[in-house]
Amino acid sequence: MLLSLLSGRLAVADNEEQENQPVDFERARLDRRLAAKPSSGPIVIDSSLDETDWREAPVASAFLQSDPEEGQPVTYPTEVRVLYD
Repeated sequence: MLLSLLSGRLAVADNEEQENQPVDFERARLDRRLAAKPSSGPIVIDSSLDETDWREAPVASAFLQSDPEEGQPVTYPTEVRVLYD
């Protein structure tokens, strides 16, 4: 099962040369995907991601801004992980 992460806001430059190019959000929306991983046990909703499943889940990162500076790296490091049961 794949989960699309993008709503036209997220993209990653493939290399330094592309960093100076406008971001093609439509292409990025189609190219960026993150597999949702099934959890092997219960997940406690406590704002602490200390379960083994969270450590082993695939990670999406390297997001770019849409505002205030479109195409620039995000201000704060951001990671997304997706689990399901």
